[in-house]
Amino acid sequence: MTDDEGIHVPRRGASVGNSGSAATHSGIDFQQRIAALIMSHMLCDASELDLLGFGDVQVDELRFETADDIDDLVLVGPAGRLFIQAKNTISLSADPTSDFGSVLAQFVGQYVGDNRPGDVYVLATSIEASANVRKVLRKLTEAARLNGAGSKTSPLTKGEKDVLQKTEAVISSHYQAVAGTPIPPADIHRILARMRICSLDIREGGALESAVLLMLGSKAVVPPRLLWGALIAFSVSLARDRLTLSAAGLRERMGRYVSKPSNVDGTYDGVASELFTKDLLSGLSYGREVVLVRDPFEGCDFLITDVRRFDDTGARCVKFSEGHVELAQGERWELVGRWATYAGLERYMDRHLDEYQETRLVVAPSNFADDPNGDLAALAHGAQCASLASGIEDPFLCRHCGDSISEDGAPMVEVDEEGVPADVGLVHEFMLHFHGPLPRRNRCSHFPGERAAAKLRLQRVAGCGSGGTVSCFQPALSTGQLG
Repeated sequence: MTDDEGIHVPRRGASVGNSGSAATHSGIDFQQRIAALIMSHMLCDASELDLLGFGDVQVDELRFETADDIDDLVLVGPAGRLFIQAKNTISLSADPTSDFGSVLAQFVGQYVGDNRPGDVYVLATSIEASANVRKVLRKLTEAARLNGAGSKTSPLTKGEKDVLQKTEAVISSHYQAVAGTPIPPADIHRILARMRICSLDIREGGALESAVLLMLGSKAVVPPRLLWGALIAFSVSLARDRLTLSAAGLRERMGRYVSKPSNVDGTYDGVASELFTKDLLSGLSYGREVVLVRDPFEGCDFLITDVRRFDDTGARCVKFSEGHVELAQGERWELVGRWATYAGLERYMDRHLDEYQETRLVVAPSNFADDPNGDLAALAHGAQCASLASGIEDPFLCRHCGDSISEDGAPMVEVDEEGVPADVGLVHEFMLHFHGPLPRRNRCSHFPGERAAAKLRLQRVAGCGSGGTVSCFQPALSTGQLG
């Protein structure tokens, strides 16, 4: 089953892998960093996975915690499948029940149960693994791939012979247990030839993480460390739900952070644009949506509330299109306006107080456990907006009509709507009422003293008009209900 963002959901009742539940916290972090590493290469259209030891593979799908014998990660591409078993630390052992024996058991089970040409079995480990695994076994498996006669025809040291004998003995033991017959020598060689041992220094501050940040920095329109953190968090979410991510699904979810703005032409005034970008980033709220909606439920003419903009994977919790807001649960409300903060809403209410005097208005602020503006996705989105703003040729022209803006208090808006190109900038106040996407109002252009100028607060609505009714809940609706 596939959702609308290219993420595949396992069949109900499908079995799951046999090693995930026993992973330690460090092992889980290591596994998700590997997944984020692969997604980074997919996002940047980089094909250097062979340099990491994975082999020359094009990734069309990335599967998490699968029902295969080798269950941590599976890369699927035109050339075949690449199965990854991640072990942060591991040592060579002749014991079939050891961690090393468990990994080889999964390799053998995959070979016996679902043997396809082109399959690759990867043991991904860190620099904490023993040298016998990281170096010696890696050399032996490379020799098996390069030499059709097998490693035994190559000159081996005493230590290398010991590693090979123990590895073959464990493989033979698991093959006998699974297939019920002794393993043919040719099959031992084939399993060794399919194995790849990858030592990845992907820990925080490690050499490979530094390389990934450089790669992301060359492509991303957001700070690379923010994007890297978002990819790790996304990997955790995908592994938790045992999902499959397609290349198209990754681009749909994270591609906006590496896509170059379409309106950057290099002809803008650098000084004016730099100041405009700094203003845009200065204390704006990118993680929260404050909305005013019409007729949300029976007995309510208008509802004022705030909702989280992104979840912990970077996905949007709310969507806007055709004058409506759609919540994560699918509920759809008619939208009157949207703002980055309650202060912006208050300015609107100052000017339109008479329109709500005879209405039943419900104010339902959400009490979030943490600040949505501190989410990685919100910070990354703010950086993306700054990148869009830096490409504006003249930041003081209205983004709607193109005429110069001279009035004080011109709204700074963000166009963020389904099916509409993203944009940010200043607009004339009266242009907000023209037909088109309903923009998100971030702030007014005269920044100093703006909040002090908003003297009329929402509490004043309660005293307006004899027929008006205001209900103020704290909170009226839970965060979960609001998406």
